Amino acid sequence: MSVLTRCEDQLILQNRSRRTRDSYLRCTRQFIEWLDDTPIDDVDEERVRHYLVHLVVDRHFRPPNLKLHVAAMKYLFKDVLRRPQVVAAIPWPKVPVAVVHVLTKAEVRRLFAHAPNLRVKAMMMIAYAGGLRVGELVALQPLDIESERMILHIRRGKGAKLRMVMLSKSLLITLRQYWRAYRPVGPWLFPSPRDSQRHLSARETQRRFRQAAHAAGIRKPCSMHSLRHAFATHLMESGVDITTLQALLGHRRLGTTVRYVHLRTEFITQTRSPLDPPE
Repeated sequence: MSVLTRCEDQLILQNRSRRTRDSYLRCTRQFIEWLDDTPIDDVDEERVRHYLVHLVVDRHFRPPNLKLHVAAMKYLFKDVLRRPQVVAAIPWPKVPVAVVHVLTKAEVRRLFAHAPNLRVKAMMMIAYAGGLRVGELVALQPLDIESERMILHIRRGKGAKLRMVMLSKSLLITLRQYWRAYRPVGPWLFPSPRDSQRHLSARETQRRFRQAAHAAGIRKPCSMHSLRHAFATHLMESGVDITTLQALLGHRRLGTTVRYVHLRTEFITQTRSPLDPPE
């Protein structure tokens, strides 16, 4: 059995997401091709380090791409080949924290108003109202909407985690309008126009978001994921505590939730410094 087959089987058994499986298999395939005829059992820590340095020096990999390859190497030797000592001392690359431009509530409303159609508007409203990832959004099914309890079930979350978020009344009205207009066929709330047995792709969803952002005159860098950041930030500004946000976002670690919260400038300037005397 080839190394790639063993790696794929292990990823499937661990119920890793399709995106993770494709990424790790691609990285592993590139590593094996670089090894040429060197047997994988003869590879030691020095050889792995040499490969990662090659990615930086010769192929000019940036830290985020390098981090993915490091993760794939650690998975390959720890989980698949059962030789954790090979990668135990391999460091994780330091990845600079990206600057996030948070959408204001007014910009979010403009996005909704300039959606190219009702389906895109409904998708953007769900992403903002519940803080969904794009992959979670496109994988929604009609049975995930529990209107009696006003709950939206996220059954295909990152890491196969299940969670619930609140169902906005405004969103429910839009979803009912969408359902009457489109009458989606198949198991998905947002099926692919070409195949009702498949859901709309994340790429197509991002393309439609960019159309809305351009039409709304929003020039700051943003994507569908920006609505998730806006969800977290706007709730935090309204007084929702960080642990509640953690549950709503589906984060395992509180530190991850903190990175999603970006207080806008006006909220920072309105906050009184402890150095200043009370008025």
